[in-house]
Amino acid sequence: MKPKQKPKSAVRIQKQAKKAARKAARKAAKKTKQTKKLAKGRPAPAARRKPEPTRRKPPAGPGPSSPGKPAPARKAAPRPAASPVEQQGTGGRQRVLDDHRQIRELLATIAGDGPAAERVACLERLEPVLVRHFQEEEDQVEGVHRDVASRAPQQLEALRGLAVEHRQLLATVRQLLDRCRQAAGPDPELRRLGTELQQQIAAHEAKETDLFLDSIWTDFGEGD
Repeated sequence: MKPKQKPKSAVRIQKQAKKAARKAARKAAKKTKQTKKLAKGRPAPAARRKPEPTRRKPPAGPGPSSPGKPAPARKAAPRPAASPVEQQGTGGRQRVLDDHRQIRELLATIAGDGPAAERVACLERLEPVLVRHFQEEEDQVEGVHRDVASRAPQQLEALRGLAVEHRQLLATVRQLLDRCRQAAGPDPELRRLGTELQQQIAAHEAKETDLFLDSIWTDFGEGD
């Protein structure tokens, strides 16, 4: 008995289906091959960078009208100019103090009840101390206070007038020294003259201090 043959139409449909399947397989293989080829030549994807954290701005300080803002620092007032003696440092100032102490001690002996020989010895020591002390003061007038003339000329004239008193005081010291050397014995007049000299020098030093302070503060006020 012969096997039963399929109809021609069924065979044709079966062939067409196989052909379509092979065609689809070839297409899929071709597409896979192209995808792999492209993947080989394509650079690796870059690593994603983490976003940087956003920095917060610091809060603004108090405004000009805020009560929390500190007051602006006041400009320091200029210091008065240093005198030539002060510019010499501690040694110069100490010498002036030593001069004042020595002058007072010598004058106290000159105005005392001691003998004429003791007064002579004190006057001989006093004269060179006064000469140096007065010269340093006059240097101050010509050096530090020279610029006072443009603002307060009467103040400069008063300072320069101290030099005249210096000459008068030195002349008085020399006259008293000559008289003490000539004294033959106790002379009450020498004590009186010694007391007058002591008072004159003390008054001169007080006047001098006031004038120096006035000139310094005049200079200081003008420079403010």
